Amino acid sequence: MGILRAPKSADQIAIATARRSVPTDGDTMSTPISTPIPTSTPGDPDALLTRDATAAALTAAGYPIAAKTLGGKATRGGGPPYGLFAGRALYRWGAALDWARSRLHARQAPRGTQAGSDVA
Repeated sequence: MGILRAPKSADQIAIATARRSVPTDGDTMSTPISTPIPTSTPGDPDALLTRDATAAALTAAGYPIAAKTLGGKATRGGGPPYGLFAGRALYRWGAALDWARSRLHARQAPRGTQAGSDVA
């Protein structure tokens, strides 16, 4: 039986997957094993992440979002760009982070008030 090891650093994550299979009986790939989803952000902007890993990395970067939200945006539009590989959505980390940054809106004080002043 093979041993899956967690990545040593976020930079070493090329493709993060939520589930993987390991050989159990010679050639057979049958036993699904959950792998940890990164709790830090990848250092390589070209790193490919699954939807779950992208949501976790964006949340760790300060842009909280659920994997279900990314899935909905992939269906309806308005989400980060992604590609499909073997039926799975893969997001480039740099593009996902740029997308999240572009969605950040600065709030302005209401008219007639000054920023930082208390209104009674």
